[in-house]
Amino acid sequence: ADPKTFLLADNGWTTYSTTIEARNEMVENNPDLVQRFVNASIEGWYNFLYGDRTAAYELIMKDNPEMTKEKLDKEMAQFEKLGIIDVGDAINNGIGAMSMDRVKAFHKLAVDSGIIEEGSVDVNKVATDKFVNKGHGLDIKKSLN
Repeated sequence: ADPKTFLLADNGWTTYSTTIEARNEMVENNPDLVQRFVNASIEGWYNFLYGDRTAAYELIMKDNPEMTKEKLDKEMAQFEKLGIIDVGDAINNGIGAMSMDRVKAFHKLAVDSGIIEEGSVDVNKVATDKFVNKGHGLDIKKSLN
């Protein structure tokens, strides 16, 4: 079978699809822990994308017996083909890069389309870019490429 992939982003859906979420109290009271978690996630992605995936594959297959190396390799090929992870702002700012302008634009789209009511969400209280856009992990990518 030749599956068709339809990216919502190709049709105006510009929100971020994968984010790390934490309670406000964690972000405010323990920003160092949050930063270390974000950094570790970024490092993990770079090592997975550009390094030896053997150990990661073994863990994935252990918890998901239906997965095989061949299936995982096909998924990775799709990630690369579709440009899903290490693209756009991430090229210069590192994996996890985000723009508060883009977050605000998505919020406006949600309000304009009636998904949420105007004033019901303060974007600055639910999103921050203070833990990303630092180029963290770019050295890992460079060393593995």
